[in-house]
Amino acid sequence: MTAVPPRVRDGGHPRISGHRGAAGTEPENTVRSFQRAIALGAGTVELDLQRSADGELIVIHDETVDRTTGGAGRVNDLTLADIRLLRADGEPVPTFTEVLDSIDAPIQVEVKDPLAVEPLIALLRARPEIGRRVVLSGFSEEVLRQLAEAVPDVPRGLICRGYEEGLLGRLADLGCEVVYSGWPGLTVETVQALHDAGVSIAAWNVNTREELALALALGVDEISSDFPGEVARWLGSASG
Repeated sequence: MTAVPPRVRDGGHPRISGHRGAAGTEPENTVRSFQRAIALGAGTVELDLQRSADGELIVIHDETVDRTTGGAGRVNDLTLADIRLLRADGEPVPTFTEVLDSIDAPIQVEVKDPLAVEPLIALLRARPEIGRRVVLSGFSEEVLRQLAEAVPDVPRGLICRGYEEGLLGRLADLGCEVVYSGWPGLTVETVQALHDAGVSIAAWNVNTREELALALALGVDEISSDFPGEVARWLGSASG
């Protein structure tokens, strides 16, 4: 089990990542969503981390609980006990350790909240086995630098909205093994340049047949989708 997307070989397909689990059909960032994504064919899942008022790592995308639950308020201002009372379409809002203990699959961990860095580092040091099944990722280069200094052996990935000039240098400077990229700037040539630099490339998001066809043509190593079951079915049809 490797968290870094394995390089696609001739005739192979990119690994499917369930974006926030199976967010297109299940309550995002819930244990049910992650388990469903894996059951549907995802080889890995992506989740988001925020920090509660009492220092717990909470799996939720937004800074507030308003959009995805029946509650209101900033995650940073709510205690774990407060969050335990919330439901996302009937599902509990999980902690990071609850997700880790509920699935047996690699995980892309997007650190949304800089305040989550300290408890995340503490957890990785206390349970080093976690570092062998996650990629720590984010848009923030400062967050990635903090993680690199504290837990250098845990793989890291930069999230960006597309390939742009200077990206290879930034990845090398940050020591990232993978880039999670949006579509702008992705071409066969830029994907090859990433591969030549030893970087795996994951494309987001792949939610239509057309986007899947583009990802396959580009030769990316992983595809992130809100509909991992559909992508698995399309890939199966393409192989048949």
